Amino acid sequence: EAMKMESELKSPLAGKVRNVMAKEGDAIEAGTVLMVVASDTAPTE
Repeated sequence: EAMKMESELKSPLAGKVRNVMAKEGDAIEAGTVLMVVASDTAPTE
């Protein structure tokens, strides 16, 4: 049986999730983008 884990995600900014990049059951490695968050307070480049 596959090991099931949950991890809390924290963000330094408030925002809205615009896109979830992973699906339930996907194997996720360190450094993988999980979601795209839009924020009005995000710094611009």
